[in-house]
Amino acid sequence: MRHRPPGPGVVSQEFPDETIVIHLDTGTYYSLNPAAAAVWGLACAGHTLEEAIEACGGDGLAAGITQTWTKLVEAKLVRPAPPGEQAPAAAQAVKLAAMPEIAAYADMEDLFKLDPVHDVDESGWPSTMPAPPDSKA
Repeated sequence: MRHRPPGPGVVSQEFPDETIVIHLDTGTYYSLNPAAAAVWGLACAGHTLEEAIEACGGDGLAAGITQTWTKLVEAKLVRPAPPGEQAPAAAQAVKLAAMPEIAAYADMEDLFKLDPVHDVDESGWPSTMPAPPDSKA
């Protein structure tokens, strides 16, 4: 199955040793090592899992690439391409220096889900609503 980039609800920033991907709809953010970022790039470019495995050197890394691909799909960091979408040009060979790894974090979920225009405190800074008072007396 071919995939596409995830759409406007997912933003990313590439750094020398990792790529951070934030899914704004779920509030979860992900740290991708360079190998996982390369696999994500192949998925977003419309390549199939099989094409990605071949581009990354074949069977020696197949299990890690497959696991990463599955995590990308489950986390909705890629979206399925419509049936019959034309295949992209052949994938460029990618040299993976390590197994692809993705770490997911939900510790800032509440902040990522805030509406910065409406969910603000008196000073104008984004703020979560206080928890309702405990109804137990």
